Amino acid sequence: MIPTATNSDSVKRRFIQKSQDNEITPTKICRTHSTPKRSKDNTIIDSIQLSSISSYVVDNEIPEYKPITISDNGHTFLKTHTDVPSFSINNNLHNIHQDTFEMKYDKLHTFRVCGRDVNKKHLEPLYHTEDSVNDNTELYLYGSIISVYLSILCHEENNNDKSVTFFTCDDMILSHYHESETALLKVGMREFLTYRVPEYDIILLPVCKFNHCYLIVVFTKLYIIMFLDSNLNSVNRDDIKFTLKLFKLYYKYFGRDFDEKRFTIYRPKVFQQFNGYDCGVYACLFGETIIKKNNKHHQYHLQCNLPVYKNFIKNKILDHMKKGTKPPTTYTFDETKLTTFPYKCCVNISTQMACYALPGNADPMDYLTNIANNYWADISFCDKSGCPDPQNQNQDYSTVEWVYCKIGHHWFHIQCMGLNVCDITENSYICPSCKL
Repeated sequence: MIPTATNSDSVKRRFIQKSQDNEITPTKICRTHSTPKRSKDNTIIDSIQLSSISSYVVDNEIPEYKPITISDNGHTFLKTHTDVPSFSINNNLHNIHQDTFEMKYDKLHTFRVCGRDVNKKHLEPLYHTEDSVNDNTELYLYGSIISVYLSILCHEENNNDKSVTFFTCDDMILSHYHESETALLKVGMREFLTYRVPEYDIILLPVCKFNHCYLIVVFTKLYIIMFLDSNLNSVNRDDIKFTLKLFKLYYKYFGRDFDEKRFTIYRPKVFQQFNGYDCGVYACLFGETIIKKNNKHHQYHLQCNLPVYKNFIKNKILDHMKKGTKPPTTYTFDETKLTTFPYKCCVNISTQMACYALPGNADPMDYLTNIANNYWADISFCDKSGCPDPQNQNQDYSTVEWVYCKIGHHWFHIQCMGLNVCDITENSYICPSCKL
């Protein structure tokens, strides 16, 4: 599937690997896309439900031809993927050298943008089309490309809107922990401490392994983990456990409590890919839907014109390579403490934590589009770990006073924080976590 930055020359070997990961089968079922059908001429057609853009159902017949225009250099594409003209992208790889000629790479031909490494070789799949390659493995996106693209979007959004903060982790962390868990826990902890990752509101973790890639998203204040996969229907237990271990170790480093049982794991039925090599593109699409809080790129899936979206990704990355976009804010930490830090911890993941159905049985792509907009409206519980009644379901807690953290946007019971209501003035409280 997708070679990552650390295994760029092992594509063939990785293609014959088989996943050994354990999986959770969620207990609830939500509305899903229809199964593929075939027309009279044996053309595969997919029925897709998407209330926010355009719902259409194919029932053994090709829909009426209705061209629509999308905002990509004025090109016009058809609505049904059976007759979509291929988007012409110059696949001559000499263009990579032309596009990057003025950029300064290090000795490993790597350029740094938004704190992520972009290798010149990793740009190649963005220049390829299905007609320009002999082997479809050349069309797979590298994990580093997914990571840097989503990092760029996070950078743009964090600069534009401070109400919800976003961060994209290095793809290597979750893509290689199965090879050496302790080593990757150390790598992940260093990134978590350098950027204070768990303090962000929405954290995206690209995963590229076992011939496939997908996206895990952690909504830290909502205690939600979203497993977004364009091809599979199950949740990878080990990926979730490793993610929560990183969070638990981070909190342990600062002497704070962490309860993984507060999290709910969702595996919504998002857009499903039409072929065996576009999973990396879909990971970018899902991440962009959340970060940008809009659905304007969904049309590329509906029309099966993902090459256009790949070209959009390529231009965005090249633009920021030329700008030399800086990484997120970095923090210092005690290197000696990290060296001697115990990396063993236990995380319990139960089947009850995972489910298909989103809150209110929402349409998956609708939900991803709006979750950042509704982020703070959905927080109505005490954020103090160990609180006996976070959602005030116990009548004894119904009259408890609350205090609001103006930095982290958390709500706390005053008595859970050991505070006196007389000592707090309006909009002045900062919780211990945000003071770090």
